[in-house]
Amino acid sequence: MGFTRWLWNGRRYLILLSIPLLFSPLPIIIRTSEAYTAYVIFVVSLYWATEVVALPVTGLLPALLLPMFGVLTAKQVGSQYMKDVSMLVLGNLMIATAIEKTNLHKRIALRVLMLIGTSPRFLILGMMLTSCVLSMWMSNIVTTAMMVQIAHAILEEVALKEDIELNSTEEKEKDDNDSTVLSHSQKDLCDNSHGLENLRKALLLCISYSANIGGTGTLTGSAINVIAINLIDSYCGPGHGINYGTWMLFATPGMIICLFISWMWLSMYYVGCGCCPRIFSCCRTVWKDDFSSTQAIIRKQYQTLGPIKFSEMAVAGHFIVMIVLWLTRTASWGWGQLFPDGYLSDTTPVLIITFSLFVFPSTLPCSSGGSKAWNPILSWDFVVRKVPWGLFMFIGAGFSMAEATNVSGLSVWIGNQLKVLQGINQILVVLCSSAAIAVITDFINNMSAANIFLPLLVELAVSIRMNPIYIIIPSAMACCYAFMLPIASPVNAIVYSYGALRVKDMVKSGAVLNLICVLVTNISINTLGALIFDVHNFPEWAESAVLPTTFSPMYNSTDI
Repeated sequence: MGFTRWLWNGRRYLILLSIPLLFSPLPIIIRTSEAYTAYVIFVVSLYWATEVVALPVTGLLPALLLPMFGVLTAKQVGSQYMKDVSMLVLGNLMIATAIEKTNLHKRIALRVLMLIGTSPRFLILGMMLTSCVLSMWMSNIVTTAMMVQIAHAILEEVALKEDIELNSTEEKEKDDNDSTVLSHSQKDLCDNSHGLENLRKALLLCISYSANIGGTGTLTGSAINVIAINLIDSYCGPGHGINYGTWMLFATPGMIICLFISWMWLSMYYVGCGCCPRIFSCCRTVWKDDFSSTQAIIRKQYQTLGPIKFSEMAVAGHFIVMIVLWLTRTASWGWGQLFPDGYLSDTTPVLIITFSLFVFPSTLPCSSGGSKAWNPILSWDFVVRKVPWGLFMFIGAGFSMAEATNVSGLSVWIGNQLKVLQGINQILVVLCSSAAIAVITDFINNMSAANIFLPLLVELAVSIRMNPIYIIIPSAMACCYAFMLPIASPVNAIVYSYGALRVKDMVKSGAVLNLICVLVTNISINTLGALIFDVHNFPEWAESAVLPTTFSPMYNSTDI
């Protein structure tokens, strides 16, 4: 018993040591660049999957191991940790901190809830719309944490009201000396108690689901999207035509459909639709209260924000300008035509707005009569505290291993092995790939799943002459459909940590949505994707990445 407990307590160190030893024959016996790269990928991937070390810390291993094995120089690896897309993510996160600092996101959230309504179904819809829209532009974690706090405040007030009504009903029944029979009012209160428990689960799950779905709507809505586009850049070069505008044009319709279906499913499952209660138990409406107090709760929270401030309007104005700059840069009449072709990217508008937020005053210069200093909207100290810097270690590790796969020749070997799939219908390949990733990402962190499997899918696409966009975009979005388990994403972990959900609650409702969202995404890529990206044809810009049928292994000097 003592030895077993000792092993259990030291399981983290046991995994930490056993993984490198398990794959040690690769660098010790085979001793080629391909083997060295495969060894690094296996070790880093399994460390990510088991989370034996913090994910950003594991992300440092490629920068350590790839130069030591002679696959990439330290300079080559270092450049992968801060690429153009990394600057895009960094600028976007800084802009999100400005929104958070001014409480603009909370004002938007409460205002939407006030406008949509506060019946249980519309409360769920309001939460989902707000979480989804905010997650398109802000960190999913920040959005989820804020929305859960709003939901928690509403539910606490409603629960307090139910306790007061239950106590008053019990007192009345005692006076009537009829405590052995439940009155109609008591039955309604019992139904309401069950309904409140279901509503609590529905609100937590709807915030999690909509935040994950919203991350697919924009290019920077999720770091997974950025990883996907960078992989296509790394393997096939520029020219694929994916930018902020084309991504939103493709992703937004599917995002809206997935969000609407999620709302219908959660409303039916936890609130009831009342359409055929005698046949389906889920159709029994379990909430009998008018829920009128919720509007007052939301209005009270909104009033605590006070009148809209100059800083909020300034951030909103900056945000709108950034979107306009994104959407008009590549147009034939757009402002990008004023500069040399190929020198600007979607990062440019982000950096313009980010720099402006560090110098733009947070109050009207004339409002204080010159008695106060003009402080900018953003300060570096605030940004340092709020930006998740470890994310760049994580993203950079994925980029480094993708580059090492190309340079070492491992991509050639993998591509040759995957040629056996060339005769299979491409629609089926894409559907199976995205469905498999949607399942896998429920058991390991979705960012880890993206870094592990998306490079393999790019190699698969090139080896069978499939448009890489055709398989990468649905698979990247499938990584975002992490609905079933708390470990799948930080968003799920946040809502689960509140203690109102059980794992089986997440699995029951999440399994259905996993399937539906994967199907919607595959329909979108075969219809809208064909119109926007011409995904059914192998493009010229991917020709440079076509893998040869044979290759010469790249040996290190120690092998000669």
